[in-house]
This record gives sequence, C-alpha cells and structure tokens, in this order.
Amino acid sequence: GTVRINIDMNLTGSTDSDILNAAKDAAEKRIGRSLPGDYQNVYFTKRGCFPKDCTYAAYAYVGSWRIMFQGQYISEAGTQAHEHGHNMGIGHS
Repeated sequence: GTVRINIDMNLTGSTDSDILNAAKDAAEKRIGRSLPGDYQNVYFTKRGCFPKDCTYAAYAYVGSWRIMFQGQYISEAGTQAHEHGHNMGIGHS
C-alpha cells in the first residue's frame, strides 16, 4: 500500500540522512508502528533534488530495508530494481 506523509523541515538546508530519518519518523507516526515492522522494504520519495545538486535517482544501503527516490524516479522499474538489489545485499560491480 501507499501512505502519503509530509515532513515539517527545510529540505534545502538538510542532509539526505536528515530527510530520510524525518520521513521514517513521520511514516511511523502515521501508521502507528515502528518500521520496518512486517515490511521487507519501504520506499520513500521526495519531490525533487534535496540537498541541492544531488546526482542520483535514488539511494539505498546494502542490507537495509529503506530506499529514497527523487520524484519521478519512483516509477522507473530499472531504478527500483537497482536500489532493491542493494537492500537484498548486492553492491555495485
């Protein structure tokens, strides 16, 4: 399913880590439980490039459960597969 959240922070002056943690906290508050909970993967999307001059479509960490996409890239299957692979333990070759 999809849950829409808003985070109350200045995205321009924030780090990727700050934004992702704020999104996670807002999602947990909205659904009333800690993440990842029963979910294997949780996808977050931010409306654009924050912080300024980012050079990626999305990012995830090897062995993690969360992915942060930039805007329209959430709808690109290749980007989803690439980042999901990181969550499954696959690094870059």
